[in-house]
Amino acid sequence: MGHILKEYAEERGYVLAAAYGDTPIALHYYYVKPGFPDAKRIVSAIRDVDYCWWMNGRRCRNYADGKDRLCGPD
Repeated sequence: MGHILKEYAEERGYVLAAAYGDTPIALHYYYVKPGFPDAKRIVSAIRDVDYCWWMNGRRCRNYADGKDRLCGPD
């Protein structure tokens, strides 16, 4: 399902705002259409979320930026 979403979004020019996950295997993807009013602000807000994984409450990483940074304080 993730591959279908990725293909759909990329073909239509959406920006990957975040790919949050507890591990790089299971992720929640957030895309934003760049022509949308406030798109940059929305992308920034999504990237600033202190995201916790729904199953265990652990803080997630944003794997979309390629830096494996923690999303919020440890």
